[in-house]
Amino acid sequence: MKRKRIENDNLRFWCCMAAVLCFLISLCFDSFCTIKECTSSLMAFGVGWFSMFGGSGICWLANPLLIVGFILTFKGWRYSILFSFLGMILCISFLHFDTVLQNEAGPEQRIVTYGLGYWLWTSSAILLFLCNLLLKKPNVIPNDQF
Repeated sequence: MKRKRIENDNLRFWCCMAAVLCFLISLCFDSFCTIKECTSSLMAFGVGWFSMFGGSGICWLANPLLIVGFILTFKGWRYSILFSFLGMILCISFLHFDTVLQNEAGPEQRIVTYGLGYWLWTSSAILLFLCNLLLKKPNVIPNDQF
């Protein structure tokens, strides 16, 4: 029983670290490009909450959900799967929007392409959710132990 606990702790640690690393690396690249310019992921992460109440800005809420999901997964808490699922859904839902508010002064701009930062950000959310699914898998007892 203790060995299974150690294996789950190692799996939890490495899954969580892989998702966090993917998230942090995503901040180094562009998240999306419009007709005018490309927006860095770090800029979108830092000031994206300004546009949270308009259109695609709601997807920014994935960031606090993912951060809470990272912490809860690392600690092994039960509700980590909920936060990681909601964060993943919000990350993926950004693909649904055609336009984005690029700055507070101008009109919404049409999204031309998604950068590597967006795909890494979404990958970190998917990885975190899959890790939580894997960790929530019930233990199977072999037939010869009955």
